[in-house]
Amino acid sequence: MADISSRSGAPEREKTVVFPDWVMLDRTGLAKCHDDHAAAAEAVSKDNTAVALDTTSGHSCYFSFTLVDPPRVSYLNLHWPAPPAKSVFPTRPYVLAADKNTLLLRIAPHCNQESSDLFVYTAGSPSYALRLPAFVDTDVRGRSLCTFSLGILRLEDRYIVSDLIVPAKRKVIRRPNCNYPIWAKLRFYSSKTGNWKIIDRPIPQLHGQSNAQFPNLWSTDSVLPFGGRFLCWVDYFSGVLLADFSKNHSSALRYVPFPGKEYPDTVRVGRLCPGRFRRVSISRGAMRFVHIDNDWQETTQIDYDWDYVERPERKEEPPRGSKITIWTLNMVVDGAGD
Repeated sequence: MADISSRSGAPEREKTVVFPDWVMLDRTGLAKCHDDHAAAAEAVSKDNTAVALDTTSGHSCYFSFTLVDPPRVSYLNLHWPAPPAKSVFPTRPYVLAADKNTLLLRIAPHCNQESSDLFVYTAGSPSYALRLPAFVDTDVRGRSLCTFSLGILRLEDRYIVSDLIVPAKRKVIRRPNCNYPIWAKLRFYSSKTGNWKIIDRPIPQLHGQSNAQFPNLWSTDSVLPFGGRFLCWVDYFSGVLLADFSKNHSSALRYVPFPGKEYPDTVRVGRLCPGRFRRVSISRGAMRFVHIDNDWQETTQIDYDWDYVERPERKEEPPRGSKITIWTLNMVVDGAGD
């Protein structure tokens, strides 16, 4: 969801439609070809959501939004100023993340040799978009940003765009005289500095819970902004990693494991589509974890072989009723939760 207060791009003779303060956005947008730049500009001339932008490939184009009342789905439009036959046409634009009136958008390349462009769109009067500078990492192994783990956080005086890299425990190099066995890497852009920054942060280990230890294998399924200060990376088989970007807790990490069942590494490697029976969402300022206990996670079979993971057997058991359990994350004064 995103907060986008705007008016429609209808002709002046029609009644202007005022949209609500929030909309439901499809993550995959639509790409529209126009004969030339003038035709693209004319197509969006009466659309208050439209913004002009330039790509790294040298093309000038436009973003706009088709906004409709929920529960119908709104979507992003990319207005490309040339027919596909005359230029390299990008794939569809994508909405990677959103927080309040700020959205992280991506134009994926037509050819893998080109890098994709990231834009931050801010809805307002007027709306505007900024192309983020290219990310450069001297570490060859982690040079490219992980678009599936990118999130955006709107703070009072700036916004943050960040991804997260968590090494597998078997690859962890323990640091001397350090009580933290695992360090994660945050690669983030701040609108205040206009630059990308790479920092290492320890993942504190919890005590007193059977599932409190950080997992051997971490895979990000979702990234969510939370509480006006946190970016949260979610692994549906494990828990939530919260990065606190407030001034007093500069990108400090906190790991909150999910209650209930623990999953072995054999399941974590195959993933088995955990989003079918586990979800994390934020509603009315609260983070909620939903688990559907219906044996989906037990009966799903991996359709490909792994060299070091034994394929789980499909259980032939009669279906049983589903049990839905919802937990709410309780926050304490310093922003931690259990």
